[in-house]
Amino acid sequence: MKIDVDVNVHFPPDSAIERALTSIFNSLAFLKNQGVELMTAFSDFATKQATYNADIGAAIDGIVGDVKSLNDKITELQNSPGTISPADQALLDDLVTQGAALVARVKAADDLTPPVIPPVTI
Repeated sequence: MKIDVDVNVHFPPDSAIERALTSIFNSLAFLKNQGVELMTAFSDFATKQATYNADIGAAIDGIVGDVKSLNDKITELQNSPGTISPADQALLDDLVTQGAALVARVKAADDLTPPVIPPVTI
């Protein structure tokens, strides 16, 4: 519940009471403004962090798909009869290339992760 109250009190011009009350009201207005700015900073951070988390989630999903693709090709090679055919060699070469690319992507995703932030004590 919010209650707004208007109070009109008249003091002699430039009296100590008027100066004190003006100082108090100015301080309260300043604190209210600081709270709004702080909440805006929190909100901005939360929005950026949500975007960051979505990007990391998408990267992880992509890696999961890549690992499945590599596993499928390994299974295909294991089911290949006898000697290595030119097609099998091409598949092996492709696995090596994809594996190296996957390692690079995982490293890039890891590099996006910020360092551990020390706990804040208040």
